[in-house]
Amino acid sequence: MPDLAGFLRGFPPFDTATEDDLQRIAKAAATQHISAGTLILTAGAGPPGLVHVLHSGHVELLVEGRVVDVLGPGEIIGLPSAVADLPPGLDVRAADDLIVHAVPTEALLPVLAGREGLGYLARTVRARARLHHVEHRYAAEPELVGPLVRPVVTVDQDAPLHRVVAALGEGGLSCAVVRMRDGRLGIVTDHDLRRRVLEPAGPRVVTPTMPIGDLATVPAHTIDPTATTEDAELLLLGLGVRHLPVVEPTTGTLLGVIEDVDLLAARSRTPVGIRRALRRAASIEELTEAARGIVPAVVHAVEGGRAAQAVTGTLSALVEAALVAAIGLHLREREVPPVPFAWLVTGSVARGEATLASDLDSLLTWDGDDADPDVRSWMTALAGDVLTTLAACGLAQDSHGVRADDLHVARSVDAWHAAVRAWSAGAITDQGDIYLSALSDARPVWGHATWAPVASAIAEANQRGVTRRAMYRIATGLRPPTGFVRGLVIESSGEHAGTLDLKRGGSAPVVAIARFLAGLDTRAEAAAPVSTVARLRAAALHELITPAEARDLVEALHVVQQIRVQHQVDQVRRSIPPDDHLRPDDLSTLERRGLRDAFRVVSRLQRTLPPPTTLRD
Repeated sequence: MPDLAGFLRGFPPFDTATEDDLQRIAKAAATQHISAGTLILTAGAGPPGLVHVLHSGHVELLVEGRVVDVLGPGEIIGLPSAVADLPPGLDVRAADDLIVHAVPTEALLPVLAGREGLGYLARTVRARARLHHVEHRYAAEPELVGPLVRPVVTVDQDAPLHRVVAALGEGGLSCAVVRMRDGRLGIVTDHDLRRRVLEPAGPRVVTPTMPIGDLATVPAHTIDPTATTEDAELLLLGLGVRHLPVVEPTTGTLLGVIEDVDLLAARSRTPVGIRRALRRAASIEELTEAARGIVPAVVHAVEGGRAAQAVTGTLSALVEAALVAAIGLHLREREVPPVPFAWLVTGSVARGEATLASDLDSLLTWDGDDADPDVRSWMTALAGDVLTTLAACGLAQDSHGVRADDLHVARSVDAWHAAVRAWSAGAITDQGDIYLSALSDARPVWGHATWAPVASAIAEANQRGVTRRAMYRIATGLRPPTGFVRGLVIESSGEHAGTLDLKRGGSAPVVAIARFLAGLDTRAEAAAPVSTVARLRAAALHELITPAEARDLVEALHVVQQIRVQHQVDQVRRSIPPDDHLRPDDLSTLERRGLRDAFRVVSRLQRTLPPPTTLRD
């Protein structure tokens, strides 16, 4: 594409970028042609790692299948999620045949670092957030300025400077609000005072007895206590100030002041802030401290009305960030690894579907001889230390052995390769079907290149009849528990008798169906998306199921997941370890009806899947 830098220069935020920045972006960009109807981003999927700049055509932003906005040439796709390194919050679909420029996030960051770039980013985040707030029935409540207000010194304009300075010092405050005789409010900050004292003498020398009104900025810019923290950030950014008096709009009452540090603290409690703290942790102690914010953030998101898909995607991203940080910290304490290695997540975290009751499933692999005792000992020690740190972070490990310190899932690349070939070549034994399921979801978070040969072997194995039959057995064998109460299937015996297993009877069958359908797609690549929703949509696109069937399964999964996350948050609030077992009496009429319909959808689709006799090697 000729003169990409010239094209970018015509649109924000590139219109204020330096020529060097534009040339660097143009060099890093990859021009792509995308067909109409293609899903470019999927809500809740893994962080994209790049953005797409539209050159021609239009894309649709969707919430639950509804178009809520349209972007045209020059606009950026995936900017908020790429910068925050979090799952996308919206589906993005090509409305026309497109030409786009894929730009790595790292190449774009310098353009966003200046004031104009930050302003553009803030406006984009705010606009996309409003799409959720207006259109999404599970939209999260924004955080308001009111609870963040701090006390402020209030003085008349004739108050002498030395009294104001003394009051600021006694209260440990950084600004004073000045009431002018005409009723307006002014503001004086400690920065203003330092600047006026240190600057060369002007027309009037600063003295201890001079009226504070002579130093005040009048009028002071104020904000409503019902404004959101995003509104306050944009106002501070646009004005280039650090303090905003908070005024009740109907009465004009001064409530206090909000500072930029207050907004920073509020942002640190958000998933973006927690992820940043996890990635910047310089010690195990800092990592475990940052991880304490994960569960409260999830609870806040659910109680604020966030959709389950967004909640589970965000939780998965935070768990993954903690894992990567733990690996990095423990590697610093060691010598260089004896051989290259890869650490992978699988299961719900890899699919972006983790809940508060989910375990972390992880795998380990390395180059070289699987039987080398020194290498295996080094890898086992690393895995043990990392998993111990994650346990201290409050992240549960898989109780069934899918954990990187277990010899069954910690193998060399050659050993994994041989196992996959063996499992897909004949009758699957020794739980090979379970391992193949786990490997189908596996995604490296460390050492991507090391895992690549195994990923290719798994993609080939998924095309074999043996593997497909194994996936079919799992997809059709995960039936809801037997017994009925008020039209709902419940456990009839055992530890959880009388309860509904929301995972086994609801989400797990949909996950297994999607995994089975993904294996039927002969065009699937090793790096194909692993989220259940993405797999179901791909299956419909490739005519393995109808669009209506895919939509029904996606909606069924959403119903189950929404009730799962709400149930678990309720348990956390009551200091009960979260699980997936819910008593039918705890369900509302609408929830009971929704679950019953969801289970019927799952059962119907299980019956229509192609039987194993139609699958050949």
